[in-house]
Amino acid sequence: MAKINIKKSLLASVVLLAVVLVVSLSGFFYAKHLKNIPSSEKGIRDIELTQEEIAGLARPSIVRVAQKVTGKVAIAQFDVGLEKMEIIPLNSSKKEFILPPDEIYGSGSIINKDGYILTNSHVVSQNSYKLAIASKVAESYLEIMEEAYLSGKLFKDKNQDEVEEIFKKLYKDMIDYLINKSEFDFKKEVVVLRPNSNQEKMADLIRDGFRANVVSVNDNFYKDNKDVALIKIDETDLPALKIGDSDAISVGNNISIMGFPASAEFNYKNLLEPTFTSGTINAIKDSDNKDFKIFQTDAKISQGSSGGPVLNKNGELIGIITYQSNEYQRQTGDNFAFGIPINLMPKWINDFLVSADLNPLVLNSGYSQDRFIKGLQLADIGRCKKAIVEFEAISKTNDYFINIEYVGDNINKCREIIGSGKSIDTRWDEIKDRYSKIEKSSWIVAILAAASVMLIILLTVIVFKRIKRDEKEIHHLEEEVDYLEESEKKK
Repeated sequence: MAKINIKKSLLASVVLLAVVLVVSLSGFFYAKHLKNIPSSEKGIRDIELTQEEIAGLARPSIVRVAQKVTGKVAIAQFDVGLEKMEIIPLNSSKKEFILPPDEIYGSGSIINKDGYILTNSHVVSQNSYKLAIASKVAESYLEIMEEAYLSGKLFKDKNQDEVEEIFKKLYKDMIDYLINKSEFDFKKEVVVLRPNSNQEKMADLIRDGFRANVVSVNDNFYKDNKDVALIKIDETDLPALKIGDSDAISVGNNISIMGFPASAEFNYKNLLEPTFTSGTINAIKDSDNKDFKIFQTDAKISQGSSGGPVLNKNGELIGIITYQSNEYQRQTGDNFAFGIPINLMPKWINDFLVSADLNPLVLNSGYSQDRFIKGLQLADIGRCKKAIVEFEAISKTNDYFINIEYVGDNINKCREIIGSGKSIDTRWDEIKDRYSKIEKSSWIVAILAAASVMLIILLTVIVFKRIKRDEKEIHHLEEEVDYLEESEKKK
């Protein structure tokens, strides 16, 4: 009986060894060759967009904004008390003159498919014209005072830094007085230029554009630097930018800017073509009033870029361009752009609403951008039929607005993959794709491993049959021994 138990233990050991070998080889084969192969949409990865793709993705969402003003103004008269450097109102009649038709141009970003566009307040606020007029008057006073200072007739006991601070404060005081005490009779019209217009002159483009309603604007932008505005046009199905997280931006991050800088217009046929520039976040600084942070970047801009988007590496809107280095700084070789982070804007927009409350969903759109990136992700893992559904959905935007670039190219690429039979659109396609990615040498190893397992199983069967035969013989011998023992007892 001891021999039988030994053989049974041997059999159990062989079977256990075979099972362990099968499990080990299967685990090794899976871990090395199948585990990291995407098997479904769970395998979707983040897409790293190229600069070309970011530009193509953002292009349809960037618009040119114009504010056209006509009217007249009566300038309040004043003098400057040199002893205390204060404004002295004069009772003389205001100086009146009629404004010639004038325009302010800027850029804007579509942030909702129902016609909402984000830009700067100084692009759409009437106070921009008031500020321009007041600045001319104030600057003429400062020029006279600066000449007096340089000739030694003024501020003899002050150093240059002290004089600059005096002039800076006086300039602000004059601006405030002129804006608040002068009489302005303006007619304002805010227009978003139609992207697919075939007009070549700015006056014709403005006539051909969309009239915009100002939803939110900060007329005190020149004081508090909260230079953000929201306007709306009566159009739907617009290609909207996706809003990102400006708090995730750090110094050294790469960003892109898109807008309509006047310095890039070399003929009238390019008035609707935005300029794409890229750069780095060089610093995150305090605003003038030190109550919020602003981005500083070396990406190129100029007058007309105001209100244009600052985009992160995913093409998401993380801020808007507001101003650049002043003329003196640019002349010395330093030229930086400054932008307001997007995370500050929802509260400001609600604070500066012109009319009713704003639905917060207005600031959380990006339908077209989301579907384009989803299409790229699906195409990346070979699910081309689903990718085409995403691409075709965003090719049906408003007829006045161009489509995201490369949509047609990506649809054609997907159709070629489907035609070649390499698209992964069913479970069977997925299985074939997974196993097609395994190297030939690995298949040889797998076959040899399987053959080894089969050999072990065959040997196990042979041993098992031998044990069964031995058991029968032993059982027969035991019966004979029992019979002989019984016979002996009877004798």
